[in-house]
Amino acid sequence: MTKASEPSLLLVYAMYVPQSIASTDANVDLARILTPRTLANLLRLRQECVSQSLSKGYWASAIPKDQFVPSVDLSGVVTWTDANDPGVVRIAAPTLMMQGTADVTVQPRTTDVVADKLCASGNELTYRVVPSADHEAVVQQGRAVAQAWVKDRFEAGPATSNCQALPRAAQPK
Repeated sequence: MTKASEPSLLLVYAMYVPQSIASTDANVDLARILTPRTLANLLRLRQECVSQSLSKGYWASAIPKDQFVPSVDLSGVVTWTDANDPGVVRIAAPTLMMQGTADVTVQPRTTDVVADKLCASGNELTYRVVPSADHEAVVQQGRAVAQAWVKDRFEAGPATSNCQALPRAAQPK
């Protein structure tokens, strides 16, 4: 993103990363990463839905490379993301992941890989695939499953990992 000279739909998603990291890691200072104009427009990303940010206003036409300060140092961001890679992170609590097979925002193949990595790292994962659901529909169609799963955790019921036989959201080619 620091070199891209054409507007990109990925920019809006990419801007969530340093914001999230900076909110929990004092070593990541957004003012040393992003330009003042970018910083001024970040609030909109937290207030608008993604599709709104992608379709109009500042973020719809923003040039990715122009969002970063000159000679940006992303080492703090990289250090944080490396430490939180699903291939190494150990999540202390049981985890539920859901993926729609028709999602074009978060690719099913990508989520399948993350599920594999989380299981390989010894995490207690329940991975559910929602057939024909896109990025928004998976929330609606998977609501009952998610609510029941959370309710079971509060009632101290054991989480059941399906790491031994993970489903696949990606359609075979």
